[in-house]
Order: sequence, then structure tokens, then C-alpha cells
Amino acid sequence: MDYSRLGASTVDPQADEVPGSLPRKSPPQATGGNNNERNKILTILHWNAEGISRKKLALANRLKKEDIDVACIQESHLTHPKHGSRFTMKGYQTFKQDRQDGPKEGVITLVKNDITASEIKVNAGDQAEIIGTELHFKDKSITIYNCYCPPGKEHALHAMNIGDQCIVVEDFKFNSHSLSWGSENQDARGEEVEDWQTNMSLLLLNSPENPPTFYSRSWMTTSTPDLAFATEDIALITTRQVMDQLGGSDHKPVLLRVEMNTARNATSTLPRWNNKKANWDHFTALTDELAVSINARS
Repeated sequence: MDYSRLGASTVDPQADEVPGSLPRKSPPQATGGNNNERNKILTILHWNAEGISRKKLALANRLKKEDIDVACIQESHLTHPKHGSRFTMKGYQTFKQDRQDGPKEGVITLVKNDITASEIKVNAGDQAEIIGTELHFKDKSITIYNCYCPPGKEHALHAMNIGDQCIVVEDFKFNSHSLSWGSENQDARGEEVEDWQTNMSLLLLNSPENPPTFYSRSWMTTSTPDLAFATEDIALITTRQVMDQLGGSDHKPVLLRVEMNTARNATSTLPRWNNKKANWDHFTALTDELAVSINARS
């Protein structure tokens, strides 16, 4: 069927500009080593730790065992260093945003010392917590946004500048539901995330075949609030794996593997359609018209 007759719109992953995106400020001085000729799989772990202080050793062991290059951690539960909450991980650069007014907030991004990295400032106000980090390699740069949306806060998705070669990992545990990532129902905030995903030409890396990442001890139910999105150029060379439990958190960590030495195949995916923008009244009329024509011929 020609979906264009229904008014549905395609998303052009090759567009030069993304409507509504914000201009990126010049990043601060880059830190880290000089491994810009890396020619291997880039490993990214993202995980809601539900408090990192007592789980630091467990995290360090997992980072070493899996040879993790980047770790994106939500719910660090750390306060500003002036109040006593310092955090370092041997062998890694630390980019972090400490909790402001809630007991279960805070995000940290750890990047191996041999990767040149710089922070991208994200102005989300007093809403979602977002850290942007840009990894610099010889022939490319990859941007990773690490997001956590506490209960009662807005997603602030517009605060991220989504360009080429970008990954967004986030935890929306209590804040958005969609059938696309395994929820049993759909709500308005889930639709907001889906619309943002479409407008930014992002692909969801979660697969329906993946096991759930969160277990609710209160309700004894499972779900998948830990999401990963990527621009098409990255999504085509990335695999996602839900890992074993870590440090007693109710969230399982997720491992993303980006095949850095794999060329992107621009023709390997079909166009994507935003069916929410379809003219369904016209679709109904057209269906009735064609059905009458079929019945007349038979």
C-alpha cells in the first residue's frame, strides 16, 4: 500500500538540520588519553544504581570484567562535593551531576582514561538530569547523553542537541509508558517520548525479545524503563544486551556494543512512517471505496 496517500510522514535520517534542536556550545577542554585510533568495539554500560556509594566495588569489578569503555549511571544519590559526596573510579574520567532537591537523584558518566572526552553542557533547568559527553576519535566523534527523569519532573528532551552519531540512554521508571518498550499501557508522556524520537530521527535500541531490566519488589512485577536510542548511523552498528544483576539494584545493567570499524550501510533499512500523523478519516473513506470496487468486480 502507498502510505503517502494517507498523509503519513517519513523521517529523513539524512536531513542536515533537526527542527527544534539547540545550538551546541563549544565544549570545555577535552580530557583523557590519546587513543584516537581505536579500532574495536566500543562498550557502553548504562545502569540505574539506586545509590552508588556502597556498590562502587561491584561496579569496578563489572567494568573490568566486561572491559567497559563508558558507564552511564543514574540515581547515584550523591550530593555536591562541598557536602562530602566525592566519587572517582580508577582508570576512568568522571562527569557527574549531583542530586539537587530529591533523595534519589544524580547521574554519572565514566569514560576510560584512554579516550579523549569532553562534557557537553545541557540546560534542563530543574527538571530531568542530563549529562552530555562527546568522545573524540581519529575519524569521528560520538555524543552520549545520560538521562534520568525523577518522579514529578519533566523529561526536558528538548534540552539535548541531537546531531549525527549520537546515543541517548535514559531511565523513565515512573514517567512514561509505551508499548514500544514493553509497557502494558500507553500514556501521554510515553507518546511525548515517541514523538521526540520521531522528530529527532532516533531509533529505539530496545528489542521486544530482550528481557526486562527492572523488578519491582513492591509489586513483584517486571518492566523495562531503561531505554537506549541512537541516530541511524550508530544504531546500525550497535547491539544491546541485558546483563546480570549488579550490586543489589532492582535495575539490571544494559550493555551496548558499537562496532567502531564497521561501515554504515545507508540502504540497509526501510523508510520509517509516523502513523500518528496519518489522515485516518481519509484512510477509512479510501478503504470503503476500494472495498466496494473489489466487491463489484467479484
